[in-house]
Amino acid sequence: MLINPKKEDAFFSIPHNGLAMLAAIINKAGYEVLVTDYLFMRGEQKSVAYFIDTFKPDIIGVSMYTNNARECENIIKSIRKISNEVPIIAGGPHATLYYEILKNDSNIDYIFRGEAELTILNVIKSAKRQKNAQIIETVEMLDLSDLPYPDFKAFYRWEDIRGYPIMTSRGCPNLCTFCAVRPLAFRRWRARDPEECIKELEYAKQNLSHHLVVYVLDDNPTVNKERFKQFLRFYSKKIGNQL
Repeated sequence: MLINPKKEDAFFSIPHNGLAMLAAIINKAGYEVLVTDYLFMRGEQKSVAYFIDTFKPDIIGVSMYTNNARECENIIKSIRKISNEVPIIAGGPHATLYYEILKNDSNIDYIFRGEAELTILNVIKSAKRQKNAQIIETVEMLDLSDLPYPDFKAFYRWEDIRGYPIMTSRGCPNLCTFCAVRPLAFRRWRARDPEECIKELEYAKQNLSHHLVVYVLDDNPTVNKERFKQFLRFYSKKIGNQL
């Protein structure tokens, strides 16, 4: 089970693209996946206890951002009140940047630094409770063309999805001091083929809903302006008039 906690005052309600990608990788390897995205979830907010009781996960992963670190900590504590046996994985930007702090939390078993798409399967194959949190660091550069399409059908209440997040590139080569992308992506910018991005949107329209609002979630989509303009031209021609 993969969890995206929510701050009380948060209003952003599109599903978590990163967890959808991990769900696709895990599902493709033959494991059942449930994503409980509290930021996306509408209507009644069911407790983490409800999902543990109904899904009975063997492993639980929590996506951590610095602005929701307190909510993540509360959810992890809630999980431990229910079970002290299930391994807990912490990932996301906060885990990457502040792993030295998180490793002191005895409730956490694995801390992922960097792009977990390359390392998640190695861990879940043999995950177990740890005396001390294990730091799982990705040192290789992910080839975005190797990624499967995000699996949004792994989300609880995926039928409610109307906002679709897409990643056409990842990272940023710039040195802006106010931005957290630099220490997260190490100034590595990679881009997907625009036509492949359009194929993903066509797939989403066929499998999720014909009425989607598309959100580009790139760190910096205009590093190569011509590539991004090409994506927008393809979008206008093939997708924009169909949604």
